Amino acid sequence: MTVPAGDDATDGQLDALRRVAELIARGAGRTAVLDAVVAEAYSLFPVEFTAILRYEPGGAASIVAVHHGPPGLLVGERAPYIPQGLVLRVFGSGRPARVEAYGDLPDRGLARMRELGISAGAAAPIRVDGRLWGVLTAMTQSGPVVPGLEHRLVEFAEVAAVAIASAQARAGLRLIAPEQAALRRVAEAMAHGGAEQQLFDTVTEEVSALLGAEGATLVRFSGRRASVIATVGPAVEIAEDAVAAILRTRLPVRLDTSGGPGSEQAGAGDGSSVAVPIMVKDRLWGMLGVSTTGHQLPADTERRLGQFTELVATAVATSEAWARAEQLAGHQSALRRIAELAARDAPGEQVLEAITVQAAKLTGVQFTAILRFEPDGSREIMALSGAPAGLRPGMRTPANDGATGRVWRTNRTARVEGLDDVGGPWAQIARDAGFSAGTAVPIRMHSRLWGTLVAVGRTEPLPASVEDDLTSFAELAGTAISATQARNDLRALADEQAALRRVAELVAIGTALDDVFQAVAGEAAKLLGSDHARLQRYERDGTTVTVAAYDAGAETTLRADQQVTVPVVVEGRVWGDLTAGTTGRALPESMEERLRQFAGLAAAAIANAENKAHLTASRARVVATADETRRRLQRDVHDGAQQRLVHTIIALKLARAAIARGEMPGAEVSEALQHAERANAELRDLVHGILPAGLAQGGLRTGLESLIDDLSIPVDLRFTAPRLPAQTEITVYFFVAEALTNVVKHARASRAGVTVQVDGTLLAAEVRDDGIGGADPSGGSGLTGLSDRIQAADGTLALISPAGGGTTVRAVLPLPGTDVKSLPGYASAG
Repeated sequence: MTVPAGDDATDGQLDALRRVAELIARGAGRTAVLDAVVAEAYSLFPVEFTAILRYEPGGAASIVAVHHGPPGLLVGERAPYIPQGLVLRVFGSGRPARVEAYGDLPDRGLARMRELGISAGAAAPIRVDGRLWGVLTAMTQSGPVVPGLEHRLVEFAEVAAVAIASAQARAGLRLIAPEQAALRRVAEAMAHGGAEQQLFDTVTEEVSALLGAEGATLVRFSGRRASVIATVGPAVEIAEDAVAAILRTRLPVRLDTSGGPGSEQAGAGDGSSVAVPIMVKDRLWGMLGVSTTGHQLPADTERRLGQFTELVATAVATSEAWARAEQLAGHQSALRRIAELAARDAPGEQVLEAITVQAAKLTGVQFTAILRFEPDGSREIMALSGAPAGLRPGMRTPANDGATGRVWRTNRTARVEGLDDVGGPWAQIARDAGFSAGTAVPIRMHSRLWGTLVAVGRTEPLPASVEDDLTSFAELAGTAISATQARNDLRALADEQAALRRVAELVAIGTALDDVFQAVAGEAAKLLGSDHARLQRYERDGTTVTVAAYDAGAETTLRADQQVTVPVVVEGRVWGDLTAGTTGRALPESMEERLRQFAGLAAAAIANAENKAHLTASRARVVATADETRRRLQRDVHDGAQQRLVHTIIALKLARAAIARGEMPGAEVSEALQHAERANAELRDLVHGILPAGLAQGGLRTGLESLIDDLSIPVDLRFTAPRLPAQTEITVYFFVAEALTNVVKHARASRAGVTVQVDGTLLAAEVRDDGIGGADPSGGSGLTGLSDRIQAADGTLALISPAGGGTTVRAVLPLPGTDVKSLPGYASAG
């Protein structure tokens, strides 16, 4: 054909574009406009024919308009699949393209081009609303196309895009009315408050009719399972990839199929499946899908389906809200009944059982249980509802890896979707009874994990809301357990105080120790719920002697699966122990502390008895010592000074008789003087034994120095105390004197040492030697007298005497109300 050149060509192109624009302005249909575009382009450019093709997913394209095409080239034909051809070049780059010679391209797909006699061509993309819609081509059958043709086609492609957009807009307007009508009918069905299933059926029917789909399906998700709940026509085949994609992304999914780029006729093998998620309060509830065969669904199908899914989501949310409100009312009613039961001081077991029953009803599960955790994670069944045979309250089992084990480890709610991998006998019993899934929520008492409330069902998985429902019951269980525990603690405290008072009264009235011991064992066992109790004394040889025992089973031997032993400590020394135990059940957590109170009463009784015995023995020793001292004084005076005085009197009488005879009484006077002097010396020694003059006149230091000088072994004296009250000095003097006497008589020591010092308000006196050691207070070595003397002054006596290691005796006396710094000699002593 003849083609204008230069300015004429430009003017001609503008005229052509103006004619197409006027056609669009007059509201011509899309087909008429596209036919005009290819006709005008053909008239302007030196080509054999022009065509417009529309792209399909994947790059396939079908002819929608052609002008002066070769014989056999018809609208609807799909372009051959030529990787380097114009159609795929433009599809891949989105820019104008040209092919200089199809004969130079790889042979794939060229048969049709040779059949049509096409040798070269140029093309420009058609973009509608920013999306690649199709391509405008100009083809030759002899030689290459003119230079720049692909760019000159761009303006015609843009005009074609405007026509297509206008046509789509008009089509959209025509679709709005039926779409809005369909949405209105669905909304009216919602407003009438009919059954959910009726609404779902209405949605699928309206969607199928509106979109011209052959099938519409409404699907609900349960976990990762998809269940069809409403369908119209052939059920939409739910591809696993589509379900997985929606579950993963929560976005619409489209699956388009086609006969392939090489198909001879457009539409052969075409089809679409589109699915849109249904989101209920940010939760993926299900999806709505449609499908077609023989043609593909429009590009805006996802948007249009989305309007229906929003209505479905609103209806589901409303229905769930009403159901939740009804459930909440039932929930609150159940909680109120349990709270009232607890307020009436019902037994804890009854309250816990009521919680399991109500929790099962409200959550819709078949089997609920309350378990208590032991410190090691093992569990004890406290209450059950709907449990399979083989489970009962009181049973125990070790920790496992199921939901309850996770609660114990994490202190958080846990669930298991299947029981097959959960170990332990309880899980096996549940599996055998047909239970398949479970969840557990923590029960806390005073913010500390106490146990767990478990729900087990035969449907997998359990409803998503079951944990929230159980949490309220778990909180109520924690409150009930706490209240029950408080009542039990108060009752136990009253019982404990009564038992302790009964034992204390026995101690106070001086009941015999054997009776007190038996009361301690019996009261402790009964109060603490023990089956057995035993009080035993430690002997010096390491053996033990049972002084009292209690056995609830009237058995002769003490046996216990669990037992607690606490020491009986009498005035700082371990006297023995008190043991309580149970058979076949756990001991209370507070067992040890409560048992200590009874051990303390036993220790008080023992201390009272021992102190009374010590006091009686000490008094007897004091009386005996005083009697012996009087007898010794009488004997010493009678056998010593008295005899000397008698001899003195006799000698003086003889002297007087001699004088009367006129004789000199020199011998008689000398004899009398000798006897008198010896009597005086013996009386002085007696007085020194009662209260040494050095002690009375010079104080404790002088008295000790005088005492040490008369001993037969060397003694080192370290004295740093000031003058003390007279009675204290006398007590310390005789303590040191008697201790040194023991050293000389029994220790076989080569030397000894004495230390006297003041520490605050205490006076410490210590006597040590390097002798054979092994001193025994019960062996009559004089240590008993020392103890009596020091105890009489409210002091304490300590003895260290290992065999072969010497002996140290230390006395500590209080100086109550005494300011040591004010005592005479404090500065020099310091």
